[in-house]
Amino acid sequence: MQEETYLTSGCTLLNLMVSGSPDKAYIFGKIHNIFGVEGSGKSYLSLLACKNAFEQFQNDSYIVYDDSERALNMNIVDLTFPELFEASDKVDDSSNVVLLHSKTIEDFFENLNQLAERKQSYKVYVLDSYDALWSKDSKEDGYQTEKVRKFSFLAGKIFNLCYEANILLILINQIRQDIGGVIKTYRTTGGFIGRHAPSLRLQLHPSEKFTKKGHGTDIVFMQKFDFQVIKSRFGKPFRRGSYYLNFYNGKIDNELTNIMYLVATGKISKDKKTKKLTYDEKHFSPLELARYIRQNNKQEEILKMLLETFEAEEKRLQSLCDF
Repeated sequence: MQEETYLTSGCTLLNLMVSGSPDKAYIFGKIHNIFGVEGSGKSYLSLLACKNAFEQFQNDSYIVYDDSERALNMNIVDLTFPELFEASDKVDDSSNVVLLHSKTIEDFFENLNQLAERKQSYKVYVLDSYDALWSKDSKEDGYQTEKVRKFSFLAGKIFNLCYEANILLILINQIRQDIGGVIKTYRTTGGFIGRHAPSLRLQLHPSEKFTKKGHGTDIVFMQKFDFQVIKSRFGKPFRRGSYYLNFYNGKIDNELTNIMYLVATGKISKDKKTKKLTYDEKHFSPLELARYIRQNNKQEEILKMLLETFEAEEKRLQSLCDF
């Protein structure tokens, strides 16, 4: 059995909620599914995974970003993973960063096979997204049942390919509303196999926006994204949390994310009237406190508080659930 290698998401809290570890979110050799509504940050999070793999393993990594939707915002790429600007447009030896545009399930499977043949030890393949693909055998099929059938047929081969070639596969897809019921329910595309295959299924949803004055109006520069671990085979499922993404540097604001978790768990006090946070006997807005933490090199202090609080919460929950 091969040794499992993990990859960080770029967010300590998300890592903890997924795996219980501060630096583990994804596993090489496994399939992962990131899904959500439009504008929920799926591409951002996937690009950050590519960037983290490239930075951690350098020339021993091979990154494939398959933009099957042909809708990848290159301004986002410039901030999160600028190496894609210099990427090859095919899986070959000219580069170890590749930007592809698969049209069909068969194209995707062929590209995955080519990636498996690369000599690098750590391979990442992001399919953005499953929804944009069709099958070569499809005709005018509004429900795309042929695509689901073909994906189900290839699923076992995809499992083995990822495991044997140590490929970290991220499948992105959308949420669709089921029609006909009184209560609104939602489902992901890809059929049963799209839900069964991944070791991790992570649902994202856009939340609070942060603005600053610019260009004569209010400009969104940061957004809060809520996440839920729908399924995890290397951690506890159904965990929830939030992280904050800065659109002007393309990074998850780890300090602000950690601060707001500590506020939610009562470790940093918040005044109900002024909404100010108290830290070091001073009062700050959340953004002011994040800036104060960075300017005074207190990141490790906040991280230690986060880890201690998370562990204490786990022990508390264990005691409550130990019937």
